[in-house]
Amino acid sequence: VKVRYVNESGKFGRPDIVFIPGSKSTIADLKWMRQSGVEAQIKKLSRRGVPVFGVCGGFQMLGNLIEDPYNVEGGGSIRGMELLPIRTTLEQKKITRQSHGIINDIGGLFESLSGMNYEGYEIHMGTSVSDVTAISDVVSTSDMAAISDVIATSNVTGDDRSEDGFKEQVAGCDDWCVVNSGN
Repeated sequence: VKVRYVNESGKFGRPDIVFIPGSKSTIADLKWMRQSGVEAQIKKLSRRGVPVFGVCGGFQMLGNLIEDPYNVEGGGSIRGMELLPIRTTLEQKKITRQSHGIINDIGGLFESLSGMNYEGYEIHMGTSVSDVTAISDVVSTSDMAAISDVIATSNVTGDDRSEDGFKEQVAGCDDWCVVNSGN
């Protein structure tokens, strides 16, 4: 597997998968991606069927809207990349806890994750809700708040917190791009 960190729209090449990692400045990083052309390139790759995987703030950026009513990151709201049918509200309090659950039936690249247990450490300052379907249709969990950043739709998905199934599913993806905003 070749992992490349990309911070310019012209450097993506032809990746097999794109990862958008977490961010301490979600809104500022989304603005940077928009202004630099990185967002447009990610959307173009997604339309071509390249899987896009967002973790934490990267997941929030994939949605329709990010709102900041408590001035956590300067206030206001910003349109997301519109690749996932979710909207996120940044909250005043950071959530940090262990979480676990079961991933319900999903399709696409991550289909092999269906039915798998996940367990991991959750850390976020936002709540994401689905604009289309109940997130509980994707993941079952003992703590519904823990699934706010776990969803899968076609070739765009969020943090899965899975076991070896994910590694096996993406084993055919030899060229991975990780977006690096530098923040």
